[in-house]
Amino acid sequence: MLNETMSVPKEVYADEDSGPYIVLVESAKKDQLIGKLHIMGVGRRLWKAKVMGLQKTERAGENRVKLSFYSGKDANMFLEHPLLLSESWKAYIPLSRIQKKGIIFGVDPQETEEDIMDGIVSERPVVKVRRITKFANGARSNTNVVEITFLGQHLPNSVRIYTVPYKVKLSVPTPFMCDNCYRFGHRAAQCRSDARCKNCSTPYKSDNMPEACKEAKCQRQCGHCPSKDHCSADAKSCPEWQVQKDIKRVMAEGNLSYPEAKKLLKGKKVPGPVFWSAASAAEFPPLHAPTSRRDLHQKPKPVAPLRLNKRKAEDGAEEWVSSPATPVTLDVKKKTPEENNGRRLTVYTKRIGLQHR
Repeated sequence: MLNETMSVPKEVYADEDSGPYIVLVESAKKDQLIGKLHIMGVGRRLWKAKVMGLQKTERAGENRVKLSFYSGKDANMFLEHPLLLSESWKAYIPLSRIQKKGIIFGVDPQETEEDIMDGIVSERPVVKVRRITKFANGARSNTNVVEITFLGQHLPNSVRIYTVPYKVKLSVPTPFMCDNCYRFGHRAAQCRSDARCKNCSTPYKSDNMPEACKEAKCQRQCGHCPSKDHCSADAKSCPEWQVQKDIKRVMAEGNLSYPEAKKLLKGKKVPGPVFWSAASAAEFPPLHAPTSRRDLHQKPKPVAPLRLNKRKAEDGAEEWVSSPATPVTLDVKKKTPEENNGRRLTVYTKRIGLQHR
């Protein structure tokens, strides 16, 4: 057990963390945006810098590049690579890959976050704690629920706060909606879209709201589904609300980003381990016959032995014929029934020749 009042380790991959080992790269200077470079130009710089263990380079946004490494050690080493300084880049590991959030219940509402952090003991390093609050009767008050952020991809079974044990459960965040465009996944402060009427979902510029929308005389229409029974602001009445809840759950369970979790729920393949049974067997059809040169050199599957049938040839010799394989001729000395002792002679075809008993 570790007392987490001590220094928290650097945000890197641990030895027990599983892949994919992702590192995001952004520009440190606004006048040297990495997004202005062709992705192959970024890959060429990384190649010439002899970055160890780099598996794949791809876009992850307008001014962001995602690097995939073969191991967590290679990903951690890249965070201090000299190329980052020379190109004015900054690299970091997504928090979803190296942190896990859990919640505990029954904590004294009078205890502050600093007091909890000071007295917590856990087998996994604790990054921070956050008290869950509620708004009621015009005032905000503390609840007995505390969210704890742990370093690593797994949660401990329990923690102790001032020697009192608490069971840790997975924290699944609630979906949130923008108050400007009424879409899920971001806040109004980060919104770059035009404003929308919350009742009819009509887009408009910030200072040109239609008069019908101002007076709430417009026709109700949800912006997430075809329904006219609720508006975009009635999030919990829309089927999209459950979809967003499932995305948040998959993100929390699998240490995935929002795009990865969204693709997984749509049945698309996501690299890396999956910690839940969200896909059916129909989504993983059997592989086709090998077509590439690399596949042709793979070790073939063992072939079931063939039973050969004996027949008389035209010249009187005995033949052992396999079907549908090529006929195989074998000269066998005719034995008496006593010598055979009631046993059948069986020959199996193998790559090295014929074996019989």
